[in-house]
Amino acid sequence: MTDIMTLASPVGWQLYRLGQLFRERKMKGSDKDYPPLSVTMGGIVPQLETAAKTDDGDNRKIVHVGDYVINSRSDRKGSGGISKHEGSVSLISIVLEPRNIDARFAHHLLRSPAFQEEFYRWGHGIVADLWTTRFTDMKNIRLRVPDLATQRLIADFLDRETARIDLLIKKKQNLVKLLGEKWQSVIEETINTGGRRTKLGHHVNILSGYAFASSEFSTDDDDIRLLRGANVSPDAIRWNDTVYWSRERLGEVSRFMLGAGDVVLGMDRPWISSGIRVAELTKNDTPALLLQRVCRIAPRKTIDKQFMKLLC
Repeated sequence: MTDIMTLASPVGWQLYRLGQLFRERKMKGSDKDYPPLSVTMGGIVPQLETAAKTDDGDNRKIVHVGDYVINSRSDRKGSGGISKHEGSVSLISIVLEPRNIDARFAHHLLRSPAFQEEFYRWGHGIVADLWTTRFTDMKNIRLRVPDLATQRLIADFLDRETARIDLLIKKKQNLVKLLGEKWQSVIEETINTGGRRTKLGHHVNILSGYAFASSEFSTDDDDIRLLRGANVSPDAIRWNDTVYWSRERLGEVSRFMLGAGDVVLGMDRPWISSGIRVAELTKNDTPALLLQRVCRIAPRKTIDKQFMKLLC
């Protein structure tokens, strides 16, 4: 078994089990008293507008500033970080209070690919996309870390470098956005000047989702995920908050089963600041069932799928 950071660590770094460096915070609270937070690959942020709103807002885990929060589910691999906010998160997240480790150093260490792979290696599940790691398992992961002074020096360096890289990424994203707007204007001009007008319904088949009763949702991650509008983001499916439907009742709703390559549209507030909520499912997004207020758009022979996505 490889110790995290062993290969790159100098002599003198000490070996600990994760449970010696962090204490699990199990306090429960309401999102009325503790604002809801989202656990993302970019860290811990105020709840995203695309996040699913749970009906059980009184049963959440409390997060304090300086806590490390990590999503326990494999479909959100890499989502975690030190929180700069007081708030609450879904029960599927693990909240850790740093004890004998610098919080900023912990932020970089536990977000490293090496730790993420080890974290999920300690998990359990039936299939890869329903894999879960619990604190009772992860507390035994071995970490080799330096003294606190060295941790802070390393954290200072990584903070500076990641800030510089984030700035470069933001500039690239702005450039891509401008190019996207230019591309969209070219498409619209081409359609309006060079093509004949026709109804989209003549070229696609649209299937609206089924009205699954929320009172019958399952929380068992061995069941089938329900694709809700909150899970549909521009160009991607986000499973940051997931509910399920019993596999034993699959027969009655089997026609709403989605497959890799299906294109879906979130019909509640389809336009958000980052674009239109249209996405194509990947293999990692399936199996999933289509819930109401989301529709599947399937191209007929008269239209190319990628062109259809641009039109949407």
